[in-house]
Amino acid sequence: MTEQENKDWLELCEYFKLQILGYTKEMKFPKELALRLRGLHYGNYIASKYIQKEAHYDFKVILTTCKICRPKIVKYFSDNQTKIQDEKHRINLAMMLIEKEINDVYIRVQQAKKSEEKIIEKNMPNQINDGANYQSKKKQADEKLKDLW
Repeated sequence: MTEQENKDWLELCEYFKLQILGYTKEMKFPKELALRLRGLHYGNYIASKYIQKEAHYDFKVILTTCKICRPKIVKYFSDNQTKIQDEKHRINLAMMLIEKEINDVYIRVQQAKKSEEKIIEKNMPNQINDGANYQSKKKQADEKLKDLW
């Protein structure tokens, strides 16, 4: 992994741990969560070197999806608190909701990048703007008024 990917990975893990699961910084990061997030990175259920990669989602796309789905996840956790059995169950529920949205978020991110590129291309031509030359119209108006007097 590159340095940027590693930074994005740590940011994703920290966000998921603190914001979605509601853990504190002192609590241990679940191994199950790391495997599920790595698996999602490659479009799989769980990370494994024996499973063929089905997709490749950037960690920023996964983080964006988590941020978009956070209200749904937190609401679902609070509404079904008695039904949720353990930590693994919470992680699987959160990942289920994220997996439903990730393709839509990926498409939106790609469209945003294309739009940005188009804007840059349209603004980049070599246009030289000399500016407008200001000419006062007052002199012309004064000359017209002289004929009236």
